[in-house]
Amino acid sequence: SFNGVISKFLTMNPSVAIKDFYGNIVSSSTGVVEIQPYLNSGCTDSSVHGVFTSNPVNLIGGVGVYTNISYNDPETLYFKSSYTYNGITLSDCSVAANFNPDTTNININFATQPGGVSPAGQNINVQPVVSVTDALGHLVSPAGKIALGAYTDSSCSDLYIAPGILHATPTQILNGLSTFNDVYYSQSGKIYIKASYGYKTVCSNILTIKSSAIAKLEILGLTQTSVKAGVNLDPFSVQVEDSFGNLADIAAG
Repeated sequence: SFNGVISKFLTMNPSVAIKDFYGNIVSSSTGVVEIQPYLNSGCTDSSVHGVFTSNPVNLIGGVGVYTNISYNDPETLYFKSSYTYNGITLSDCSVAANFNPDTTNININFATQPGGVSPAGQNINVQPVVSVTDALGHLVSPAGKIALGAYTDSSCSDLYIAPGILHATPTQILNGLSTFNDVYYSQSGKIYIKASYGYKTVCSNILTIKSSAIAKLEILGLTQTSVKAGVNLDPFSVQVEDSFGNLADIAAG
């Protein structure tokens, strides 16, 4: 079988030869041999899903080599060669070619956007799923992992890296998708999540992080260590925080 990349010409091309009953090449054979794609090894199922191209073969000395064979869908094809001489058509179905996605030119996108209003330090409500596709939109699974980062602007510029801690384990790409299940952020506010694979990046929609459950009280502005009985303390304030230091939503309890 032959291996190729979708929408690119095969680098190795099948050849065809006209032979007699004993298997000898009939060097006097002239004319054109044509090739057609099929989905099965018996060359009976012609319902291919993509667009197939090939140049017809002009026989020289009874032999010809196909050129400019390409196909734009990731699947295995079987080739049927046909040659007509004196009203008799000869055919053969014996060559297979595997057309694979192009993993050298990829794009990444959020198949599932991270979303929902999520408490700080807890898994965000909608965990992100990142898709990896070739230039034609086919899902591909190159080696490596997708990594995530948190930002404060919609372009996910490195000038606006979010100050909190984003927890997200880099995830392998399986069947064209990188599925996360442990993403959370430590500070309340608005953030954007950037997915990265090498130099390819994509920025998510805005995500809201709220404070988590009340965990502690913090006294602010009180510097006195002791006072006499009956003397007022200097003004101070009390701040209610969650375990990450975010101001807690007292109304929410």
